[in-house]
Amino acid sequence: MIRISPEKISYFLKKYHFWILGLILFLLLSFSAFIYYKNVYLVINTQVESAGEEITIDEYILGKIMGNIEERENNLFRVETKNYYNPFKD
Repeated sequence: MIRISPEKISYFLKKYHFWILGLILFLLLSFSAFIYYKNVYLVINTQVESAGEEITIDEYILGKIMGNIEERENNLFRVETKNYYNPFKD
């Protein structure tokens, strides 16, 4: 087993600290450039290809959905307009 003394580690870090910090900075800049390229540049400059399939809507299911929405709106309107008894008012 190789034992490295703390003095050797300290000497290595003192001697190469500039290169170590430069490497860390380069890696951080490369990573941020990759994130920018992936999330900004590609989103703005790529064109979306259409699937090419025609969208069909089932009229029966659409009618059920619209009926459900209308029923919910009627229930909401009924609840909003109902006057409840206030036991704290004289």
